[in-house]
Amino acid sequence: MENIDWSNIRNEFPLVNEYKYFDSASFGLISNGTADVSKNFIADLLHKGEYDRKLLFERIEEVKKSVTELINGIDGYISLVSSFTVGFQSIVSQIKTKSNVLILENDYPVLFNFWKSSGHILLVHQMGNTNAIDYQKLRNDVIQRKIDILAISHVNAYNGVLLDLGLISEICSSLGILVIVDATQSVGHIPIDVSALNIDILICSCYKWCLAGFGIGFLYVSKKAMKQLFIENPSYKIDYAVNEFQNKRENFYTSKIFEYGHYNYSSIFSLGTSIDQIMNIGIENIHERNLLLSKHFYESIEAFDLNTTIEDKNIASGIFCLKEPPNLKEYLQSQSIKVAYKENRIRISINFYNNAEDINYLIDAISSVK
Repeated sequence: MENIDWSNIRNEFPLVNEYKYFDSASFGLISNGTADVSKNFIADLLHKGEYDRKLLFERIEEVKKSVTELINGIDGYISLVSSFTVGFQSIVSQIKTKSNVLILENDYPVLFNFWKSSGHILLVHQMGNTNAIDYQKLRNDVIQRKIDILAISHVNAYNGVLLDLGLISEICSSLGILVIVDATQSVGHIPIDVSALNIDILICSCYKWCLAGFGIGFLYVSKKAMKQLFIENPSYKIDYAVNEFQNKRENFYTSKIFEYGHYNYSSIFSLGTSIDQIMNIGIENIHERNLLLSKHFYESIEAFDLNTTIEDKNIASGIFCLKEPPNLKEYLQSQSIKVAYKENRIRISINFYNNAEDINYLIDAISSVK
C-alpha cells in the first residue's frame, strides 16, 4: 500500500468526529468536497437560474468516464440511473424472451422482483445451512434447471459474503448464461474489472460505498448484452444524442438507453466528485486498508463467544454480522457507535475513513456487554 495520509483523508468526513461510524453498508459518509459540489450547484441555480445545457452534458460524460475507469469498462456503456432498483427494473423489462432466472437464497430482495410480472420463471438456488457458496453445486444447478439468467449480489448485504465473480463468470460464460450483478455493496471499496471478468450487466446504487449520497446509481451493460437486450422504446435522449454526435452514434445510443426523463444533475456531480476522490486515493489502496482494519476486527472478535456469522471470508467485504447480545444495541448507541440492526443481528461495516482507534473502541464496547 502506498504511503497515504489517512488521517488527512479522514478529516474530509465530519461525521467521524461525532460517531464511531460502522455503517457504510447502509450509507456511506459524505465528504466535505462532495457536499460542496452539490451545494454550489444548487446555489448557482438559486442565483443564476438555468445552466448551459451543453456544459452540463459535458460534465455528465466526464462522470461516466470516471465510473467507466473505476470498473474498467468500455466508454459509452455506462448509464446513470437514480438507484439500483430503477436500473434493475429497466433491465428486466427489456428481456423479451421468456427466461429461466436463478437467484441465490437469502440474496437482496429486489433481485427477486419484477421477473414474474415480466413473464419469466423465477427459480431459487438453495444455500443450505451455510452462507458460503458451493460453486460446483451452483454449476450443476444452472445446468439441470436450464438457467438462462443468473442475478446475484457481489457482496451479500445481510451476511457480508463476497462472491468470486471470476468463477461465476467462468461458469456462466461457458454455458451461455447472462449474468446480472448487484454491486452496490462492493463498488467503491473492492476492485472490480468488468472487462477481465466478462461481466454482462452490473448495477450499483451509489449512496453506500461510492459515498455519493442518495438519488444516483449507474448501470453497466456490456456490448454483447446490449445486442441481446435491444431496446424497443428508447428514451428521448437517444434521438438528441444521435443528432448531436453522429460520429459517436453507437456509444451515445448505448450509454443513454436506460436514462429516462431529466438528469439529477446535483447527484450526478456529487457522484463525479466522490468517484474522483476514490480514484485519487486508489481503489487498491482503499481495499488494502479495509482488509487490514477488518482483519484486526475479525481477529479480536474471535476471542468472544458471540455465536456470530462472522467468517474469515468476510474480511474481504468488510461486512460482519453477529447476534445481538442482551443490551448491546442500547449500549452501543449510548457510546455513539453507529452500526446497523438487522433481525436481531448487528451488522458492522468498515471503510477507509475508520481507523484502528475506532476498531478498538468498538471491540471494547462489545466486550463490555457480551
